[in-house]
Amino acid sequence: MITVEAAVKTAAVVSFVLPLILLAVPFLDTTFVVLKRLKYRQPLYRADSEHFHHRMARIGFSSRRTIAYLYTWTLMLAGLALALRFVPYSDHKGHLRLGWTLVMVSMALIVVAASVYLVYVLEILKFRRLDSIRLRRLRPEASPAEIDVDVAKDLETGEFQAISGGPNH
Repeated sequence: MITVEAAVKTAAVVSFVLPLILLAVPFLDTTFVVLKRLKYRQPLYRADSEHFHHRMARIGFSSRRTIAYLYTWTLMLAGLALALRFVPYSDHKGHLRLGWTLVMVSMALIVVAASVYLVYVLEILKFRRLDSIRLRRLRPEASPAEIDVDVAKDLETGEFQAISGGPNH
């Protein structure tokens, strides 16, 4: 519809992007679960424990902390969506107002940083070096070869130790 209307105007972009931002948490949760099921060739319709709240419980988050993280993330995304609608960063003729644009960019960077942080905490994307550092802290007595084996296992299976304890926890 935006294409049919010709030039993309701020109001059109906001009306298109606003619902996507508001629904980002459930979209991302569903997307990551489906991609993991596809990766391991599991049926898409079968229940599993890979949703965000399951992952948080598995790494040692309490129910209260899980809810706080997910609600805070959702509120930050909703705040950004509302700011896109109500903050006067543009005169609606293609001219940006510097001060308000900087406020919007700052808000967007904070939301992106929070999202990247949650992707890291939930270990949705695996980073071999970060996993190696985490395992070295959990098991300082382990040899480099043992750490390499554990990192390879973690990256392949998607399983990891709880934050609150070590390997014997």
